[in-house]
Amino acid sequence: MPLGTSIPAVTRPSARPRRSDNFRGQRRQSHRVPCRVSLQDSGGGHVSVLGETINVSDDGMAVQIGVEPAIGTFAEVLIPHLEGEPACLSGLVVHCRRVTTGTVEVGISLGRSVSPSDA
Repeated sequence: MPLGTSIPAVTRPSARPRRSDNFRGQRRQSHRVPCRVSLQDSGGGHVSVLGETINVSDDGMAVQIGVEPAIGTFAEVLIPHLEGEPACLSGLVVHCRRVTTGTVEVGISLGRSVSPSDA
């Protein structure tokens, strides 16, 4: 390259396009509270762990727990309620991602009625 020629600027790859709010069907609300998550896989294995909810909507939620369940695992999440009985939400695990050492964020779809036999 001859002297005096400018070097092209290195450009950052563009940021990943943001998903629209309609991607999940409903915008989730941040809701961080302790919870108990019971997981039952299709083989009949069962584990119950303590965790924390991250966000919740009518059709799904994310929780942080210390185990990584398989996609399709049936999950029941018990969330305390300040004004009465706790809420028990159930659905299927749709995604998992490790967020810190020993912690996994688990996405649970609540979009339809499911039972352990559906998992």
